[in-house]
This record gives sequence, structure tokens and C-alpha cells, in this order.
Amino acid sequence: MKEIYRIKIVVVDDETKILNNIISQIRSVMKECEIVASATNGEEALEAIEKYHPHIVFTDIKMPNMDGLELSKEIKGRFPSIYVVIISGFSDFVLAQQAIQFGVFNYLLKPIEKEKLRDTLNDIKDELEVDLVNSNRSIVIPDSMKVTSNPMNEVFKTNNYGLFVLCFNNLCYDNLDDYLIKYYEKNFSELDWDKIISTLRMDITKWIIIDDHIINQKNIIIGIDNEEYNFEEIAKRLTLVIRKMYPQFMLNICCHRKPIIRSQIWLYTKRMRNIIQNSVVITMPRIFILEKDENKVYMDYLYTIKSRIDKNIKSYIKAKKYDELYKEIKDILTYLSKVNVNQKQYEKILANILQMLEFYMDRYDNIWSEKLQIDLFRTISLTKDYGEVEKVFSYCINNFLKDNQLAMKTKDIQEEILNYVDENYIKIEKVEEVAEIFNYNYTYLSRLFKKMTGTTMSKYITNKKIETAKRIIEQTEDIGIKTVGQMVGYEDQHYFSRTFKSITGVSPSEYKG
Repeated sequence: MKEIYRIKIVVVDDETKILNNIISQIRSVMKECEIVASATNGEEALEAIEKYHPHIVFTDIKMPNMDGLELSKEIKGRFPSIYVVIISGFSDFVLAQQAIQFGVFNYLLKPIEKEKLRDTLNDIKDELEVDLVNSNRSIVIPDSMKVTSNPMNEVFKTNNYGLFVLCFNNLCYDNLDDYLIKYYEKNFSELDWDKIISTLRMDITKWIIIDDHIINQKNIIIGIDNEEYNFEEIAKRLTLVIRKMYPQFMLNICCHRKPIIRSQIWLYTKRMRNIIQNSVVITMPRIFILEKDENKVYMDYLYTIKSRIDKNIKSYIKAKKYDELYKEIKDILTYLSKVNVNQKQYEKILANILQMLEFYMDRYDNIWSEKLQIDLFRTISLTKDYGEVEKVFSYCINNFLKDNQLAMKTKDIQEEILNYVDENYIKIEKVEEVAEIFNYNYTYLSRLFKKMTGTTMSKYITNKKIETAKRIIEQTEDIGIKTVGQMVGYEDQHYFSRTFKSITGVSPSEYKG
């Protein structure tokens, strides 16, 4: 399986329970995140940062020896590209101000709200995308202009300009996908822009090519001295030349009809980029004209297909009519290819089908299935043939069906999991450990366990520990509370006492007395 890009994160908190809770929340709100390490103090955190080079560090603010502010200051001094998020139980304006001075990205309050955590991670992901593109952004100029002292001035000293936004292949589903980044880096390195432009035979001498914020998109700016250029004709010739010289690429181009002035370049770029984002149809490279396509209204197939998914696919799943289910999905894909639905709607429809299957088939949401789905959207990004997409999507569907067959053995699996927890509850520290042993996704295992016991695994284990502690107290004389706690898996006596009281209503000492 190809390597999948991950946003690497280190989490720091001196309380193990809170640390594990933060890790679980991060995993639940963004699947692209990988917790590469955790630490209980600043010194451990710095060691982990040096070893793993994370993109983000989440740190508690109140910790012994080196607190979160000191750690943040150290990180920003030694690793300035790392994003730091402070987590605090104190709504303290002064602390928040200090954190901002140290370059902290955000200041979240405990308990962390999922929406705020999701927004923070999405904001950092967006920043990382821009950082990634900017760090690799290239500007190509004609060989003939390289002898001048300032070639950029040669382009930008004219009065009028032509702008072309080029999208190679289909839209990219993820600007941080390492596989797609490497693919385009390799293939773009082969492009000979001097040869491409000269082959157009349209007397274009002043031009530059600039990378866009999207990894497979580039902007061509040409400086013109008169208004005789036909930009649509240039776009047509570009399409033919690139197709002939570099057959590995399809090309979607957006241009405009009339020359623009320098101050309009950025505005036009955004407008033309938006047209491409909303108009590209997979496997169908096209030329878009700003004046013609900007206000074009596209039919919303998503709503029509969604009602079909909700009605037909749901009923076939519930009735276990998998042949009819497979045929219905294939019919939907065939229909979408015939009506030329745009890529954004196409991807949403496929994602909707997968979500429906996951929800109603109670499938094993394991890492392998996640990789299959990522491979599906990579295929959509690069494909020239709908058949390739259907093949990979069918593979995903087969994986769901295979998982559902396994789910028919749920009763035996439930008993196995429950027996394991009952036998090992004292040494189990977190649900993820059980998920790894049974090779399940954490979310799926949690859902399955709650379904069979009516409570979460954490609560179930805690209750088992406290019940055992009660029996030890009842049956053993002259035993210390700390010892009882240790016997049921609690090293911290105070934490054990608080937990005991929250469940029984009395402290261990009162229960003993």
C-alpha cells in the first residue's frame, strides 16, 4: 500500500487520564492525524519532538518543572515551524496573552470542545498546505529573459496581461497527500516550458509560470503590448501541445477574453481558480472561459442521488440483498458518468454511499478499509478512465461486504472481547490497547462494546475495578487504601479515592469503616 500523508502530533499532559482523553479526541475529529508520541512533562516532550519532528504539539499549561509556556517558548526557539496549541483548565487572559507572545497557535480550555478542536486542526491543516506549496513554489521564466538583471520586471512592465489557470488531470482530493506530491514533483520536472510556449507559434516572449496553492495547478501570465491576442486560441493550442508532448497529462484550462491590467491579476486568478474547482468533470479535460462560465448554474445531482441512496441502498442493506445492492451502486455510477456530473458532486456522492454502507452494515472500520478509500480518491484525482474509478470503488464495496459477513459472527466476537476485558480489566489502561489486540478501529470497538454492554468500555472497566476494590476491603483486614488502589490498577491513591467515591458515594476509608 502506498504511503499515506499524516499530520504528526505530540501530546503533552502530566495527568495520564487527561492525556489519553486528548489523544482520543484528536483521533476522533481528524483521521489524517497521527499521534507519534505522548509525554508527561516538558523534558520528555522535547526529546519526542527532536526524534519525531511533529507538525503540531498540544501541551497542558500547568506541569511540574517545565510548564506549557516554557515548553512553547523552547519549541518556537528551536523548532519555529511547529504549531503549538496550549490546553488549559484556566481561563486566564494574562496566560493567553503570554502564549500568543511565544507564538502559540491557539489556546484551548479544558474540557476541550470537539468543534473547537476540529476547527483548530482544520486551520492548522490549511496553514500546512499553504506552507508546503509555498516552500516548494517555483517560478519559471523564459530562457531568453534569464540574461536580464530583473526578468520579472520585463514581464510586469507591460500594460496588459493574459492569464491562464491550468489544472493538470482532475482536482486533487488532498493537497497534503505525499503520494500525489511526489507524483507531480516528478512529472512537472519533465515539463520544458520554453519548448511548450515556442511550439504555440503565437509570438509570446514575455511570460512566467507560477505554482498555484493547489499542487497540480499552475498559472501562466503573459505580458502583451497590444490587444490582438486571442486567449481562447492560446488555451486551445496549449491543450494540444501538452497532450502531444506529455501524454501522461490531461489539461483543464481557464482563461479570459479581454486583456487585463496588472492590478487585476490576483482577482482574476481567484475567480478562474473557483471556476475550475466547481466545473471539472473527471476524465473530461475542458477549456473554461471566465466571461462564459463564471455564472453558469450546474444541476444539483447530489440531492437526486442522495434520495436514491437513502431509499434503495438502505433497503437492500437491511434486507441483505447484496446482489441488488451492488447493481444499484453500479447503476448510480453509470448514470453519473453519462450526465457528466462535476468532480466535487461525484466525490460527495461516492462518500455518501460509503457512509451509508458503514452505518447500516456495521462494518469493521479498520485501517485497511480507510486505506482503500484513500486509494479511491487518489484514483479519482489522476484517472483518465471512469472504469478505473469503478474498479477501485467496487473493491471498496467488496471490502464492506466481506466485513459484513464477518459481522454475522458478532456474537462470538462479543463474547471473546468481553471475556478478554473481564480477565484483564486491571491491567488495561486504555481502550486502544484492546482495539489493537483484536485488530479493530478504536471507534468501531467502542461502538460494538457499548452495544453489547450498554455502557462504554472505560466505564465498564472502572466499575469492575471498584467492585473488586470493595471486595478486597470487605474481605481483608488491616489493608491500606493505597495498597487496595494498586491492587486494582491505580497507582495514584488520590485519583483512586476520587473514582471510588464518584461510583459508591463514599470514600474508601468510609466504606472500610
